[in-house]
Amino acid sequence: MSRVKVLRCRLTEDVFSVPVHEYVSQLIPEDFYSRVLSRRISYYTGRLMLASALAGFCGVRGLLETDICCSEHGKPYLTESFYLRTGIRKKIGFNITHSGNFLYMSFADAETSIDLEKIKLRKTMHDVAGKYYSAAENRVMAEAGEREAEWFFHFWTVRETLVKYSGNGLPDMNRFSFSVPAADSGDAESFDFAGKMDITPPDDCSVYRRDSVIATFLINEESAAGDEQYSLSLYLDSFSDLSSVEFLNMRIPDATHAEPDFIRIPAPRSIQLISRISGR
Repeated sequence: MSRVKVLRCRLTEDVFSVPVHEYVSQLIPEDFYSRVLSRRISYYTGRLMLASALAGFCGVRGLLETDICCSEHGKPYLTESFYLRTGIRKKIGFNITHSGNFLYMSFADAETSIDLEKIKLRKTMHDVAGKYYSAAENRVMAEAGEREAEWFFHFWTVRETLVKYSGNGLPDMNRFSFSVPAADSGDAESFDFAGKMDITPPDDCSVYRRDSVIATFLINEESAAGDEQYSLSLYLDSFSDLSSVEFLNMRIPDATHAEPDFIRIPAPRSIQLISRISGR
């Protein structure tokens, strides 16, 4: 793999029609059928997407229960037994996120993390921003007018992506120092935010690379309820620019084709909030 792949799939009950035995073995947890339907669909789709990515991009046919483990705070990763079983030497990084009716996964030959949030007004938005966001970030939100919720979720997905990358969970959420340049020509109200947000991790956090970036995207999706917007943030470990990212849509098998496959799609518009990690 020479690119970071961002895989997308619309969550639907049709996923249960997939002949999963051809791709995934022993991956249904004991409490699977007691979960709410939306949780079953996202879990099933995520495992199918990972198995399909491993098959399509790495030549690995089939995924075993022993191939996947989770950290203390729930970050999934491929186990040593997976690498021994498959003979793959270079580490494979992946991370899964879902919001609304969509699931996204980042898949790369380096550590990666990703977060997706549906943009909508929430009653707790200002309380959360007051607790976790810097004065500069709150200023950008205040100056954004009708796009305040959009900026709230861009800043939130950046944080979630950092936390998911570190694997330390929510306690790390307000331990980062964020610096947002002042908007000198209405940039805070513009989609193309010209500045870069510098991020300084806590002193005891050494997992971040100095040349790492977080790219944030604004995604427009159509749904039965109307147009929806999502914020997507992606951690790029040692990749220099967005040309290393390839966006693909996963098509669920149906009567016309037997296996899940991926169709290249245009990259969503970047908000140009290319957040650089500093302090390391």
